[in-house]
Amino acid sequence: MVIRKKILFCILTVIALNAILLLLWFGRQEKKEMMINVDGFEVVYNVTNRVLTIEDFREIELGSSLNEIVEKVGEPDTWIGCGMLWPVYFLEGNKAVALHFVYPEVCENLWIIELYDENGESQVIKEG
Repeated sequence: MVIRKKILFCILTVIALNAILLLLWFGRQEKKEMMINVDGFEVVYNVTNRVLTIEDFREIELGSSLNEIVEKVGEPDTWIGCGMLWPVYFLEGNKAVALHFVYPEVCENLWIIELYDENGESQVIKEG
């Protein structure tokens, strides 16, 4: 009787561990990590359900503050820089947009909107 209980316990333990491993495996696959080179910084990020396009940023007016931009497209996905930081948004198609301000310390007066491809190539979308 004791041996049967031990065998049953081992079988149930193996089944539970397999279930946990499967949940972890499928949960990890949903979070797809991507890397993009933004102005010399290799940025790793998780693909989310938020879908931003370059058109969202073409509608932003030069001279805007970060607060005005956040009202339209949400919080930045990350910040990059050395000393002076600037916000970065990830776009569909493994692209990113970096926003440059005349006054970067307070993110006032948007000056340049720059688009980055996954290989690090960039193009200016808007410039003041």
